[in-house]
Amino acid sequence: MHTRLIAWCWLIPLSAGAQPFIASYEHNDLEKCIQQCDKEIDKGGDKQLAYLYKSKAYHRKYSADNSCLTCLTKSMNSLEMLAVKDADGVFRQGRQADTDSILTDMRAEVREAILSGPSWFVDDLLPRMEKFSDHYYEKYLRGLQATLDDDLYQATKWYNEAARQIYLEWKNGKQPADESLEVFSALGDGLIDFNDHRSAITVWQRALKMYPRQEVLPAYESFLNQASHNSLVTQNDSMLDIYLQAYDSLAIAFPELQVNDMLTGLLLYADEYRDTPVNFIAGLVCARYPALMPVISDSLMQHWESSVAFTVVRGKLRSTWDQEAVENIIQLSTCAGDAGFEGKPPAHRFHQLVSSDPVMAAYWYYCLTEHGQNLSEWNADLSLLTGKLNDMLEEQFTPELYTARLALPADKKDELELLDISLRMIKEQIDQGDFSGSGEWLRGELSRDPENEQLRALYKYWVTQDYLLNLEAPQSRRSHLQWKGDPDKCDAGTLPEEAYTDFMQAMNYLRRLAGVPDSAVLLPEWNEKCQAAALMMHAEGHLSHQPGSNFQCFSKEGQQAAGMSNLSLGYGGIPALLGQVYDSGSSNGSVGHRRWVLTPYRRLYGMGSTDDAMVLWTLGGRDANFDRNITDQYTDRFVAWPPEWYFPAELMPYRWSFSMGFADFSSTTIRVFHGKKEIPVHVLPLEQGYGQNTIVWEIFDLPPLDMVEQSFRVEVRHVLVNSQPMDYTYEVISLPIME
Repeated sequence: MHTRLIAWCWLIPLSAGAQPFIASYEHNDLEKCIQQCDKEIDKGGDKQLAYLYKSKAYHRKYSADNSCLTCLTKSMNSLEMLAVKDADGVFRQGRQADTDSILTDMRAEVREAILSGPSWFVDDLLPRMEKFSDHYYEKYLRGLQATLDDDLYQATKWYNEAARQIYLEWKNGKQPADESLEVFSALGDGLIDFNDHRSAITVWQRALKMYPRQEVLPAYESFLNQASHNSLVTQNDSMLDIYLQAYDSLAIAFPELQVNDMLTGLLLYADEYRDTPVNFIAGLVCARYPALMPVISDSLMQHWESSVAFTVVRGKLRSTWDQEAVENIIQLSTCAGDAGFEGKPPAHRFHQLVSSDPVMAAYWYYCLTEHGQNLSEWNADLSLLTGKLNDMLEEQFTPELYTARLALPADKKDELELLDISLRMIKEQIDQGDFSGSGEWLRGELSRDPENEQLRALYKYWVTQDYLLNLEAPQSRRSHLQWKGDPDKCDAGTLPEEAYTDFMQAMNYLRRLAGVPDSAVLLPEWNEKCQAAALMMHAEGHLSHQPGSNFQCFSKEGQQAAGMSNLSLGYGGIPALLGQVYDSGSSNGSVGHRRWVLTPYRRLYGMGSTDDAMVLWTLGGRDANFDRNITDQYTDRFVAWPPEWYFPAELMPYRWSFSMGFADFSSTTIRVFHGKKEIPVHVLPLEQGYGQNTIVWEIFDLPPLDMVEQSFRVEVRHVLVNSQPMDYTYEVISLPIME
């Protein structure tokens, strides 16, 4: 019995632990391990085990030192030699955990090299890894490499090979690893790049069957959301149906999913970014997704609310909103009853807004009437809303509330009540010093009711108070500029901060009187250069927009400012500003100085002044204009000087002007009447290029203006605005203030 046991022991192979290269590997003596493996191979010993540990040792060397790139290739060399010596694969099958561990780490290292570099060894290594293991990941890595090389065809080809292998293995009973889902994600993206949306969705639908739903569903939902939205921007409308079918299939396969939220997002995105017919979304929802009606309607209302804008410009209600959103909501209401949708969307939303947001309720009512809706059934809610807005206006007048009230129907009694509220609140604004808001509101009211004596009296009060507080007072406060400079010493000097404040108070007064934005400001950097230019003009004794180096007190800064500015000589500060707006003199027939001071577009200016010269920077500069949401109205809104309605007699020029955006005045005629008498006018040659396009005429036969009000009717005929002839008639009333 004892002898037979010994015989069997001799038949058992030598224990792996007895090999010296294994002990060296376990003690991390990798060079010694490699040398011992080579000796074992050379002497014809256990070559299979030696090649395995030689591969493991080289791989561990690379893991410890990533700069040893040859270690990876040498590790692969050893694996390939192992395959040669293990022709029947028995050894590798018994040590699969070891070879899998090496290859798994090697794949991660190759991926990192592809993504971050260096990757010069990848082209050699990847095909050899693939041949050794026939694993899907090597194909995926080839696709990743091709993607980074912008070879989309090869990338998609390799991703497809990898996905095909995973799918076939799954059909044969092998459950894919969770991380292999990235192959399907990459393949789906690649197919999208080739505009093959149907195949991309098919790939993901296969993945839905193969992977745990907690892994695949978030990735698939993300893919559908991004791919569908991108395709709708760049592709034809047939793409929408492809993705709707995909969402429908998803809802059938997973009824518990919130697919409706995704569908809603897709439908609204399609409506916003595709050139879809009016009512397209509503028609689709009614026919195919009636359950989505409430959420689609609410979302469309949110689109409308975010787009709506109402203003009053010169007495006229101006409004913009998402037209298609309103049309779709109206269309939804036609099929709401069939779908059991409680409350037709427009009426239901109006009823809610009356209670929660009266301003938006008024806008909603106005929009629907503009879309031809018969709203007689809403009279009870309309009456409630009208009363609520009236009460809110009585409590606190705001332009927003007033605009909302104007959006609703009004009888004569309502109009009188609104006017009374408006008059009281405008008077309060004037007394509080808000000349900007009160002036714009007054112009609007007068445009709507130009003969109203109360409005005219209030406008006279506004003109008088604004003149006294914002033009006369700054001039009185600064009888001179307190300029601290000396032209004899070429000392530009400085101005006190109050001088700049007073100057802009007066300048914004003039702009407000003309009906243009009155929040212009001075840029300190330009002020310094304008001060240098003012010194040059003062010292030289004459003006030039291109002063040479021979100018007295010449400086580069002053030269630059002179070329960008209005120039005045003989006075400084506010008097010089008034002179530029008056713009007399034979060389100023185009009133270019006035046009630059009163342009509705410009926000930034610079100013420098001595006692005898003033320079006002009016050209160029970064972000020098007001935002377009402020200035767009001046495309078809004129700027006149003297302006419409009451105007201080103290400022009345003999040279009048009418400006508008890019209007064409080449065939325009001017007539001016004082009462029934026509006054002769002399229209000057057109000169454009200074602020807005402008026509200028002179009146030398004005009646005395210093004692009583004088009214003039101005008729400007045949102004081409966007190639359309337009006529304008307005009244100018000279108002003596300093009697």
